[in-house]
Amino acid sequence: MTLDRGLEEPAWTAVPEQVEGYFALPPAVILDIDETVLSNHSYHARLVRENRKHDSDLWRQWVLERRAFAVPGALEFAHYAQSRKVTVCYVTNRSHDVEDATRENLRALGFPIEDGRDTIFSR
Repeated sequence: MTLDRGLEEPAWTAVPEQVEGYFALPPAVILDIDETVLSNHSYHARLVRENRKHDSDLWRQWVLERRAFAVPGALEFAHYAQSRKVTVCYVTNRSHDVEDATRENLRALGFPIEDGRDTIFSR
């Protein structure tokens, strides 16, 4: 509903400190990836089963497996935004070296990823 309201008013923004003239740009939404778009519950369950603690190597392995699943409602929202001609951008604290695996995981689940335009922003 908020997306629709925002599209009705071209000068509306969720980020009041934006640079002047932003309203002339095409609309976009920025979605966090982990636990907003992709669920990593299976990774955390694995840690519990194996009596391990999170560490960067285990996390990297998990991301490279491309086995995260969609958070309920996230895929539907992303497709709805796309149907309204809103660019869907994704932001993550994941490192750049696993960005391709992240992109492939999102694509495999059916998230809209634009070809020829970088819409995934990683660390």
